[in-house]
Amino acid sequence: MEQNTLVTANPKNAKPEIFSEEKSAATIVEMVWETNYNNKLGCDAFIHIDLKGRKMPERSQLENMLFKISTKDGSHEPVIMQMYDIIFFPLRDLPDQMAMPSHGITAVELCQKLMNKNHTWLRFETEIACYYYKKINQ
Repeated sequence: MEQNTLVTANPKNAKPEIFSEEKSAATIVEMVWETNYNNKLGCDAFIHIDLKGRKMPERSQLENMLFKISTKDGSHEPVIMQMYDIIFFPLRDLPDQMAMPSHGITAVELCQKLMNKNHTWLRFETEIACYYYKKINQ
């Protein structure tokens, strides 16, 4: 991870603020997704359902973190996003209302996809995460 001074957004305000080096330096976390699920990388804000990460940031750290998301299949150019919230819940509680905007498939289909993706240890009790992102305008 590298440290840069970048545009970051206040979670309570839709308009981004520019922080000087004296105020804050945002950490850029690079992520590579298989594809542009549900064409969400073209949106100004979206949710993404996935397994809970091993090292999750605290909510207080999110303001100073930016995520550069690219795709393995090249289905969308890389975008810089700010994660402004995360919620955790067991896989069994995943509703269609979250699965559809996240991946464009039902909750049952997303559960099957996660379980088939080399996650032989995944169970319905496994905690997953809903990540909330919004685009950073540069």
